[in-house]
Amino acid sequence: MLYFAILLLAYTLLLYSAVKKLQGVLISTIIILCCFYDYLFIKLSYSFPLLVVNFFKPFQEILLLITTAVFISRKANNQSLLFSFNCLEQKIIYWVAIPIFLEIIISFCNGSGISDIITGFRYFFLPIIIAYILFYDYPYPIKINVFSFILVIIIGYAIYQKYTFRGNLSELWMYNFNTNEFGENLIEKGWFNYLKNGFLRCTSVFTTPIDFSIICSILSLIFFSEYINKRNIYYLVQFLIGLFGISLSQTRIGYSILGIGILITIYIIMSEKIKITLLIGFPILGIIITFFLLSFGIISDQSALGRIVQYVEFYKDFKPIGNGFFYDTLFNYDSFILCTFNVFGFLGILYFLFYLYLLSLAINIYNNKQAKSIAADMYTLSIGSAMIYVFGFHHIAGSYSYWLSIILLFNMINRYNNGYNKSKQCITSCTV
Repeated sequence: MLYFAILLLAYTLLLYSAVKKLQGVLISTIIILCCFYDYLFIKLSYSFPLLVVNFFKPFQEILLLITTAVFISRKANNQSLLFSFNCLEQKIIYWVAIPIFLEIIISFCNGSGISDIITGFRYFFLPIIIAYILFYDYPYPIKINVFSFILVIIIGYAIYQKYTFRGNLSELWMYNFNTNEFGENLIEKGWFNYLKNGFLRCTSVFTTPIDFSIICSILSLIFFSEYINKRNIYYLVQFLIGLFGISLSQTRIGYSILGIGILITIYIIMSEKIKITLLIGFPILGIIITFFLLSFGIISDQSALGRIVQYVEFYKDFKPIGNGFFYDTLFNYDSFILCTFNVFGFLGILYFLFYLYLLSLAINIYNNKQAKSIAADMYTLSIGSAMIYVFGFHHIAGSYSYWLSIILLFNMINRYNNGYNKSKQCITSCTV
């Protein structure tokens, strides 16, 4: 009953804040609910009828409807903007929406099921369009207390997991939800993703320890930037708590993200002008070093070596026009890069170019604004850059970490443009 009450309260708060135009409450609710949604939904599915579960299931679609309604009402207040598209909106259309629309057509032509097409749409389009609409006319930073709340809950639950685990994977909260069409349990099948040397790789409220580790590293970077800027011991403690969370996951990815992010933060502090080549270069160098370590057996665990095999064999599945949205194309590869090119073919280049475009806008804003060393700007740039490393090795399409990185970038872009439609510097208005 608890999970039903929490979801009902969250949905009510979403609707109320949208109707009353409480933008800060709406954004905070979305960020928190996105983090805990999988946990709440799966827990709900264990004890409630299918009808109730299906009512809460289309969370992202409901979120899209709410934000779109708010977006249209705001645009309608200025008739000159109602049928015009600024350059950022045009890039969303041409670099993201049109390729996705083409792959939907290819998916239908190749016999894909509607559920797989909806999943693809959710993974690749909704994080971008919802984040864009959410910050369309909201030039304010996200409250740091939102991240503090998330950190306390996810670390607390991970500690509970660690000290109550008795060695059987069936104890994991999402165990019964992970059964394929052949009756195989996917957690048992990929046991090495959840156990290391007989000890649990904690997942907290996420479905994999990798997701937990990535979120812990992102939160650690947020509080690292806050501490560097404000010298408040409160933020240093939270940084260390996030670091402890990474250790509970027993995965390397969190340390890699944190290392890259801290290097980028130091570079930002020491530089008069930030160069996008370096913010892209740091994570790419990390990817190259990781490949080197994997190739020469310095990193040799089973889950890591499997990624090398996937890169070697990717050419067998690749098609220039893409394979469309199918279960296999969406989930066969651990790398977000491979997954994207498997789905979109060469059009996947546009999808990644859009991400780099967002990062470049954020860099231009940082370089040109007067008030520098703002913590929110520093952690947005460091996280945005470090996520490029994650693209190389982990499937994060539709994940909370991907949502959060996109949300942070759009929030930074809009805070200094005071509404995308008003930008004179980074985003110019272009009527079509």
